[in-house]
Amino acid sequence: MATSQIEAIEPDDDPEGERRKAAGLKPIHRLGGDQRIARILPETDSRATVVYCSTFVRDFLSRDFHFCGAKFAVARAGKLRALDDAFRDGEEGLTKALGWIEEKPALDIPLMSDRHPVEIKHPLAGRLVRLLNQHDKIFSLTLCALAARSIGPSDRDTAIEVASRRITLIHSLCIPDNDQYTADGIRTNTPQR
Repeated sequence: MATSQIEAIEPDDDPEGERRKAAGLKPIHRLGGDQRIARILPETDSRATVVYCSTFVRDFLSRDFHFCGAKFAVARAGKLRALDDAFRDGEEGLTKALGWIEEKPALDIPLMSDRHPVEIKHPLAGRLVRLLNQHDKIFSLTLCALAARSIGPSDRDTAIEVASRRITLIHSLCIPDNDQYTADGIRTNTPQR
């Protein structure tokens, strides 16, 4: 089966941001100024640039990435196990989805993309960046396959929804404190005081 090459339109090619505005992608101002990431004592100290064209990835970077990064840094015991299990399930699910969509015929469609640098201060944050990249690739490839009529709209919606849920689950696991998880990574109903 033929696979598609996605042409990324770089933000530098659109200095006035007209295509970004037309596509509904707004620049992320809050990401760089978030004070939460500055307070983390890093286990790793690297940077990555996330290139995206989906609003899910843009919104996750804007609202949730630094929160998750801060929570990863303080996670211990059962919470770490729960997060690791969720990451393994997410990585496996998104890899299968990418394998499925890469087999479908697709049209080459130029897509508007944006990019934003992120700081990775914990290994789980690096895994989260990888999942976000995979989600965005599923978004792009399903659009190209939909244009070629090799998948239907419901197939595309399902693939994107399942990928989004897997990443949202990781964010949800970050919210409770460490004492709300048993040693085997199961969440208790009430916080232990």
